[in-house]
Amino acid sequence: MAQTVQWGGLVVFPTETVYGIGAHPRKPYAVKRVYDIKKRTLDKPLQMLISNIDMVGRFVEDVPITAARLMQACWPGPLTMVFYTGEEDQTMGLRVPDHPVALRLIELCGGALYGTSANLSGMPDTTDFASARALFMGKVDVIIDGGECEEGVPSTVVIAEGERVRVLREGAYPASEIYRVAYGGAPPEQ
Repeated sequence: MAQTVQWGGLVVFPTETVYGIGAHPRKPYAVKRVYDIKKRTLDKPLQMLISNIDMVGRFVEDVPITAARLMQACWPGPLTMVFYTGEEDQTMGLRVPDHPVALRLIELCGGALYGTSANLSGMPDTTDFASARALFMGKVDVIIDGGECEEGVPSTVVIAEGERVRVLREGAYPASEIYRVAYGGAPPEQ
């Protein structure tokens, strides 16, 4: 399965939240296929799934203390951290999933894999193998059977803005838990 992705193939795989679709970050034509298959607009970036917290340094120069607290407490897990990359207003979402199949796949692909939910844009997420297979059979190169996803809801998405964090999408982690971990209580006044 990992070799297929390394050669530019696409894989649908389980995570603890929902099924994902992945492409190797060094295969731009594979990434383009993800957008085409999902009918996703190019202005919506894919997140980077990484194998461990140490991989953050490959993509982000400065990690604010609030973001570091969240990563330490919530990774691996259903939290996507969005960081500014240092390039003009460019951001990148990073996540370490908490699923053995997803983590092994990411490790075998060099520690990073572009990923997004395995669904059509704007449609419900796939949370079980049968739904993922029905939607993507014949459109991707590999579909991994991981049964039903444990969480069944997408990851919470948080952006790190200096020493502040802001919840962009509440998912498996409630916003109250994000703020408790990042700040030791409620978020500071905006």
